[in-house]
Amino acid sequence: MRRFLQGLWPLAILFPVCALSVGAATAAPKILRVGYQKSGFLLLVRGERTLEKRLEPLGYAVEWREFTSGPPLLEAMNSGAVDFGHTGQPPPIFAQVNGVPFIYVATTESSPDSSGLLVPQNSPLQTVTDLKGKRVAFARGSSSHLFVAQRLAQAGLSFADIKSVYLQPAEARAAFQSGAIDAWAVWDPFFAAAEIQLKARVLTTGQGLTGFREFYFARKDYLDSPAAETLPVILETLREAGRRVQADVKGTATLLAEKLGLPATVLERSEGRTRYHSLLPITPAIVAEQQGVADTFARLGIIPKAVQVSDDVYRGMISGL
Repeated sequence: MRRFLQGLWPLAILFPVCALSVGAATAAPKILRVGYQKSGFLLLVRGERTLEKRLEPLGYAVEWREFTSGPPLLEAMNSGAVDFGHTGQPPPIFAQVNGVPFIYVATTESSPDSSGLLVPQNSPLQTVTDLKGKRVAFARGSSSHLFVAQRLAQAGLSFADIKSVYLQPAEARAAFQSGAIDAWAVWDPFFAAAEIQLKARVLTTGQGLTGFREFYFARKDYLDSPAAETLPVILETLREAGRRVQADVKGTATLLAEKLGLPATVLERSEGRTRYHSLLPITPAIVAEQQGVADTFARLGIIPKAVQVSDDVYRGMISGL
């Protein structure tokens, strides 16, 4: 399996997907289950149906499964309900702790400006230090969890100094509007929507911190099966979609606005500052960065034991190994 997969990354990144045998399409289609979040550009790939068109000649149909954030997506992967998906950096760490059978297959550039720690416009809070004793909402196990941890540490605080409120984005937005929480850490497009629609004030962003990449991963048994032949097709499709997005941010914002039910101005802001559209191989430096995230969570007691990120990365996809 590893020898086979070692060839997938350069194939997917450097070359277009070649013409595939149409004979496979005559049989009953096999199902590839893809998990996505509304905040990711996989939503756009779904709308274009480019992945379906490319996999049909191989005899595969695609089932798209939507999740509110990364942790629920990985829970679904653990139960066997998802074959391929994406999240920010922290969720896979929790997944490793819990024994979820997944493998890292690709990543993106870091996008620290796409996450913000927000307070109401008229809030007296001015700095992270002011959060002491306050109710701070974020999705447990998400990139926002790490974001808050890092900013608290810089301010000489810890989670013991605040009242952590674990909420998914939609729930947190409602709590923010009602005044049930004092601050909210979240990613785009929820971040941009809160800025524009709720007039939220930005206390700080992720600028200067680590932990703001996206990772793509797959179930181990999917990659151990003949279905692994779909991986280069998936990666090539994502790479090309990312290029289209980068070339037309305004057009992408308009399309996503229709699908998300948000104003185009919100998506223009979020798409204009994100760097998640690139597709990169997982290098030793990126593994080391992700290991740093895992070590931070272990040191803070957020996870019960240490994990080795490299245990769940295909060595064929790491430069120099």
